[in-house]
Amino acid sequence: MKFPLSDEIITPFNQGAPEAFNQIFLEFYPVIFLFVSRLIYPSIAAGDITSEAFIRLWENKGKFESLSGLRPFLFRTAKNLALDHLRHLRIERKKLLEIQNMERNFSEGNFQP
Repeated sequence: MKFPLSDEIITPFNQGAPEAFNQIFLEFYPVIFLFVSRLIYPSIAAGDITSEAFIRLWENKGKFESLSGLRPFLFRTAKNLALDHLRHLRIERKKLLEIQNMERNFSEGNFQP
């Protein structure tokens, strides 16, 4: 049976207890994953982005006073990581189009360095 998390989990988490992190992970992973999946549809990278948000949470252990501070941290971190991912994809697409145009110009004999 699953019991809801309480602020009592924060002290052991802040002290680096893996069991506390695991409980937080199990509680929040599904909702963070769903949130990220909706931001970056299709959600191929959603698992990686969600996992990275939890890595950042672990790296910031010791900074939380309650679950009410931890939850916004996870959502904000996941949102920022998803936006970074989308920016990277946009840049990648732009470069790909440039390469395709260069290839087309080259094959048509219009290539100029």
